[in-house]
Amino acid sequence: MRNKIIFQGKSLGVNQDFDQARLNLAEWTKAKWPDLCMNLQDIIHYPNNISIPVKLCQSRTTASWIGSPPGVLKFNMDGSVLGKPGPAGIGGILRDHMGLEKIRFSKSVGIEESNMAKLLAIREAFILLASSQWAQTNALIVESDSRNAVNWIIKPELAPWRVRKFISHIENLKLQIKEWDLVHEHREKNQVADYLAKEGVNRADNLLVINEE
Repeated sequence: MRNKIIFQGKSLGVNQDFDQARLNLAEWTKAKWPDLCMNLQDIIHYPNNISIPVKLCQSRTTASWIGSPPGVLKFNMDGSVLGKPGPAGIGGILRDHMGLEKIRFSKSVGIEESNMAKLLAIREAFILLASSQWAQTNALIVESDSRNAVNWIIKPELAPWRVRKFISHIENLKLQIKEWDLVHEHREKNQVADYLAKEGVNRADNLLVINEE
């Protein structure tokens, strides 16, 4: 398995360019019509189901991504599993306070259960940021929709023994980052990461996008 790395938005493969274009279009659609009764996954895979006039959700308020304070980067990530356990994927996106994308990743992590996949997604985010040019220049907010994974990292003594080696790795990575905060966030505000994680389940090649500007 190898990484598909994209620097400054230039892709190494046509298929990766197409995937990114579809996701960008889906994000624009949700921003344009935030009450649209479709998530990013549905917009990407079933675009013909988008109708005009737009069908609106009446039963719930649509949550959306909220930007970080100036000078602070926000990393949203997620894990997805088909089964208990089953094939698993992780994905995430790092943005600045204006919503400009800095890092995007999507990859398979083999056979895992849900909590482990979400923990691996958080670890991947710390790995990528710790090795980036922003590690010592920007503070970091990490958002995950897994309350268990967030609690384990904040209070390592509560983590099951089988995941403590991963928690220990994250603890070491924290030391390489200027400032960080880990928070639990609802899935509705994490839709891009949710899509990238689901796409990662069946990926033959890892996806890594880095925009260093």
